[in-house]
Amino acid sequence: MRVPRVDLMRFREGHGSTASAPASSVLQNRRERVEELGLEAQELRAKREIEKLRGEDSEAERGQTMEARAQVLAQRRALEEARLQREREAERRQRERRQVELERQEAEFRRRWLRWASAAAPDWLSAEQAQAVAGAVERALSHCDPEQPDDDVRPLLEKAIERVVAPWRAEREERARRENLIEQAVWRLPSGATQADKARAIVSARAALSTVPLDASDAGVRVALDEALAPAKQAIEDAQARSRREQLLDFAVRGLSWNATAADKAQATAAVRSALSNVPLQASRSEEQTVVAAAVAPIKRAIEERTAAQQEHERRERNKSSLVSLGVLHVSAYLSELYSDDEISDDAYSDYEWRNQLETTVRKVLESELAGDESLEDVWQIAREVVGEELEPDDA
Repeated sequence: MRVPRVDLMRFREGHGSTASAPASSVLQNRRERVEELGLEAQELRAKREIEKLRGEDSEAERGQTMEARAQVLAQRRALEEARLQREREAERRQRERRQVELERQEAEFRRRWLRWASAAAPDWLSAEQAQAVAGAVERALSHCDPEQPDDDVRPLLEKAIERVVAPWRAEREERARRENLIEQAVWRLPSGATQADKARAIVSARAALSTVPLDASDAGVRVALDEALAPAKQAIEDAQARSRREQLLDFAVRGLSWNATAADKAQATAAVRSALSNVPLQASRSEEQTVVAAAVAPIKRAIEERTAAQQEHERRERNKSSLVSLGVLHVSAYLSELYSDDEISDDAYSDYEWRNQLETTVRKVLESELAGDESLEDVWQIAREVVGEELEPDDA
């Protein structure tokens, strides 16, 4: 049986279109399989035709048959080559899919562990430090297989994080320790330190420790603290000394006599301030009290002397008033005595207006002449002399 040329051409064209068609779908695979079956059927027909023509003598027919056979073989080779090409393409696409999947798994692997590392890292890290930790985790993950168990990966990442964080943690702990030392040093300031004093001391201490290396010994840190807080401590003690001196000054002024005048108090204030200005602020309380007492002593003596003089004056004035009254009363007794001795007339003795005038005159004389420390006899004598002087004109 001969294979028509038209069928061979159709077979060649169909095979060519099949080779150029996409080979990625199930439909394409089925079409290729159908073509292979058709090619095999044609090949079988060609073989049978060749066997049949072997007994014929026609050179032309044998030539056509050989040509048909050659074409079938060429189509067969082309079909085989196309199959191999499809298989290679399928393998390539499979490799690409595996590579994409592997990259996806690796990316997910990194994202998952980076999220874990972000949560596992200390929350006090700065943005820059957190970025450094993430870089260390990335480098550690590059040596890990996405298929490794979590229990194998986690310790590796924990070590990587700790290596990066350890210096920062040590620095943080050292700074916290120094803050604690500063707080202890501030609490050891003098008891009268105000909040403002403590705040200034903290600023000074921090500034001093900022120049001390973080690996300095505890003794070195304490020495730096003591040196930094010494001026603040001295300033607080000086302020307390001034406050204490103001209290001593107030007590000294209050300790003056009850009759101290404003001038006395002002003089005492000036004297105490002047005396204390020559005493160092580091002097003891007893030394300050001694200086204050010495400064106030002359003023107290002056007040006491003035008080004594005032009291003596008041005593004399009271005594004088009593003596004047007794001297005036003696006038009446003396007139009675004179009347009994007939030294004054009845009219004079009974003249009450004259008697009152005489008593007034005696009072004035006594008030002008008496000092207050005379005896009663002296007063009576003065009163009699005044009465005698008043009676002399009448006798004349």
